[in-house]
Amino acid sequence: MKLIAPAITVICISFLMSGLPFRGHLYAGEGGKISSPTIQTIQSVQLSDSLVMVTHHQFPVPDFDNHLRTIYKESEELIWLASRTGIYQFDGENVGHFASLDVQAQGINKMRTDQNGDIWCWRNFVYRNNPIRSLILVNRKEGTAMDGMYFFEGKSGQENIEFGHIDQLHDHSLVFNTTDGRVFILSDRKNIEEVPLDQPTRFLGELDADHWIGKTEGEMGTRLKIYDYSGRERATTEATNSTDHLINCHIKNGELVCVEWKHENLQILVFQLQNDRLKLIETVSPPPNMGFIEDPIMFFLERETHVDILTFDGRQFNRHETLSRTQEEVIGGSLPSPIVKGKKGYWIASSTGIHSISGRKHPFNSLLHRTDETPISFRKIAYIDSTTALAASYSGLYTIDLQVPNNPLASGPDENLSDCMGPFIHSFAASKLYEGFFYFGMANFARYNPTTGECALVVDLKNKGIVDLWDIVHLWDHYYYLGTDRGLYLFDESEKSFTKITLHAGDDAATTSTINRIRFIPEEELLYLCTSNGLIVADLKSGNPESPVINHLLKPRRNVNDIVFLDDGSLLISTWGDGIILLSYPGFNKITHFNTNNFLKSNSTHNLMRDQIGRIWFSANHGLYLYDHKEGVIRIFTEINGLRENEFNHLALAVPPTREHPTILGGINGLSLFFPEKISLYDEMIEESFIGIRLNDRNEETSSYPLYSVDQNGFYAVQVPASAERLTFKLPLESHLQVHNLYFRFQNGEYEWTKTDSDYLPIQMLDPGQNTIEILLEFQDHSLVKLSKPLSISHSPASITALQVLIATGFLGCLILIWWAYLAQYKKPEEKEDAANDHPPLERTDQAKQILKPTPEKKSELSVFIEKFEAIEKKNIEMPAYDPELKKRLNQIFEEDEEFIKEVTVDLLAKKINISKRHIFRKVKDATGLTPNKYILNLRISKGRLMLQENPDLNISEVALNLGYDKTSYFSKLFKNIYGMSPSQFRESYLKLLEAENHQTNP
Repeated sequence: MKLIAPAITVICISFLMSGLPFRGHLYAGEGGKISSPTIQTIQSVQLSDSLVMVTHHQFPVPDFDNHLRTIYKESEELIWLASRTGIYQFDGENVGHFASLDVQAQGINKMRTDQNGDIWCWRNFVYRNNPIRSLILVNRKEGTAMDGMYFFEGKSGQENIEFGHIDQLHDHSLVFNTTDGRVFILSDRKNIEEVPLDQPTRFLGELDADHWIGKTEGEMGTRLKIYDYSGRERATTEATNSTDHLINCHIKNGELVCVEWKHENLQILVFQLQNDRLKLIETVSPPPNMGFIEDPIMFFLERETHVDILTFDGRQFNRHETLSRTQEEVIGGSLPSPIVKGKKGYWIASSTGIHSISGRKHPFNSLLHRTDETPISFRKIAYIDSTTALAASYSGLYTIDLQVPNNPLASGPDENLSDCMGPFIHSFAASKLYEGFFYFGMANFARYNPTTGECALVVDLKNKGIVDLWDIVHLWDHYYYLGTDRGLYLFDESEKSFTKITLHAGDDAATTSTINRIRFIPEEELLYLCTSNGLIVADLKSGNPESPVINHLLKPRRNVNDIVFLDDGSLLISTWGDGIILLSYPGFNKITHFNTNNFLKSNSTHNLMRDQIGRIWFSANHGLYLYDHKEGVIRIFTEINGLRENEFNHLALAVPPTREHPTILGGINGLSLFFPEKISLYDEMIEESFIGIRLNDRNEETSSYPLYSVDQNGFYAVQVPASAERLTFKLPLESHLQVHNLYFRFQNGEYEWTKTDSDYLPIQMLDPGQNTIEILLEFQDHSLVKLSKPLSISHSPASITALQVLIATGFLGCLILIWWAYLAQYKKPEEKEDAANDHPPLERTDQAKQILKPTPEKKSELSVFIEKFEAIEKKNIEMPAYDPELKKRLNQIFEEDEEFIKEVTVDLLAKKINISKRHIFRKVKDATGLTPNKYILNLRISKGRLMLQENPDLNISEVALNLGYDKTSYFSKLFKNIYGMSPSQFRESYLKLLEAENHQTNP
């Protein structure tokens, strides 16, 4: 009887687990443990015109030792890792704990798979001062490790052997080489064959399907010999003592190329086959500190800051690619195994995890003149002719001479100007009356000739209470406007007068504190003032700059930094702290925000610039951004993409006079030069390898759904199973990059991009049925990929399957059996009666009642409970609205027609408010901050919560039907997703609290 309950429990668990699907990228090792995604950090290193991308993966697995001994690439989708504590699988994102090993397995140096797919490891370690060289076999299906020597025990001539090498042949057979020079071929574990050789031989490599090369040692010296797999000798060299340290050979351009490792130095020996003789024709000594990669034709050369990957063409070494030296032990000594080559780069094992490394060209040329720690902090940059620009900074004035590309800042800073007005310079403009002179300002305002060094103070701004002069713009003739932290000033160069300008809007003065930027359009005689209190638009048609007439004071009144007009007349505004604001034309009544909720990494944005093909660039406190108005997409560039830095200043962006000259971007520590038209908005990638589907119940990825299916409209067609909750977009293993953010919008292009903050698209955000959407993927290096065709997604809400009903019924039955077994085993009738008499009911005294009675000031538990749900609804439904009138109208529709909530769809809602289906998404989102489907869903579930609370006689199924849900389970699932508890749990908790409160009020 004591075993009844445990036995039934085990049977029930086994029954339930048999009905659950298990799928994943990785095989399950001990207990099927699959870890969470790896921790990834990205950095880049600039070398000449190459940008080296380094992604460092660390594994958050309990007891995982991130010090990797070796790695083995089984395929383009799977890498095996060997640390000092175990063997693991890695698919580029997740790591799976496959098999734990004892401490003696720390010396794993090579891993290979046999024809059954199991892993053989060769290990070399020291145990009690004795060197041990042996094999480990890891069973792939079971995730267990065993001593590989077991397959050699009990066989004649195979006792007490040690293995010094393991390799893999073209047919996936394995070659084992013992320390005493014997060679074994494993194609079937039941039949491990020894190659019959006339003398001890070191296996050096497979030459073709029928031949291999080995090294023999005898009394007369060392020979290289070519064998077939029956052990017959086909060719040999003369006896020599110069090849006793060969470790690897391969065929290259019809010649035999062998690698010799002697006294920690490499040497390459080249042989030619002449009849049955191998003749040494050349010895090549590579540079010092060179090692070799598993691929026998690839070599690496360690330098102080990086690693060069080299190829050998038979006569000389050529640099193939440059990798970053990310840390001291990145190569891991002289072993070849820590580096393997992938499709788009290399995988390098290190003492702190694994690095994926790839090289690419980068579009930015970064410059830095100062070598000390004093920041330059460029404030304003402007071209003065086609090859020369001036750069004002906190360190003085620099001259940028583009005719000296290697050191264009050699002529700065200008000490004469610094002596005149100090090192801090914010802005400048060319003089119109005095040839060669410029005006510079921050807390002082001075006229200066960079050629002669002549400098004269014009106005002491500190005496006028001005701390910062932000911008200087020439109007016409001898007039200039100066934007300061105290407002707008007019400078008359001929009179040398300095006048404060009062900006009038009718009878009221427009209050402005700081003028950040001045934009003057002479053809239209319009003035745009970017101020700390919004954007002021004024005209100067009167010709009197002392009295500009304000036409508009555009709202919202944010701290505006810069503006630019788009081709369709819309206005783009950069702000301090509020991101980028797009005001649509005509009327400027539609406002679109770009901030950290969608494309931006920082809400403090600075300069706006139009490039040669009409796109907009702007700098921010976290990178340089490219905005394409037609696509509605913003791409970011940072240090990872080749910029000198990520932090940029106001006005530090110089537009070139011609296409032949670069745009100059200034930051706090240097300059970045680039040609905007050479930089694309999107990166090109193979899209068909991205898509997969995750199951709803286990939240694990199933088999991949390729995008090869194209429907009659030319869209990628995807049929989503009812059980799926997300579409996941992933790259192949060798890309080294993972999806960082995903954006989507409905296909007609009028809607804004919606960010998901993940690598997947939630299916519940879409309408049941057919959806046509565009997909935009942002990767960890900030690159963007837009699927070339929209995604046509067909799906239906998940329904209860027969298997799920069977599992649920079995689960309920198991619970009843377990409870019955427990009562039968542990509870006797007399014990139950005694237990009931041990604790008689307690009676509360009047004093206790008074203490427990809530005070008027304290909220009851019921109030706190209801407020928690109301707060969730307020967050979900009462979102910030840019169209309050439509939001009010939507609320009235549902209040006046209570039955509408039951039948409402997006189409019916569009007809009700007289808006086309094409525009309903954007209109409802402007009004509620939510998509139409999300708004309807939240409103329905909120109504359902009130029904459960106010109508206790209604059962859950009736509530669901009143809301338009035929299936109670689907309503319960949606309710729980929003509130964190099921409808029945909510009603039960509410009624208990209500009863308790009534009892306290009326005891």
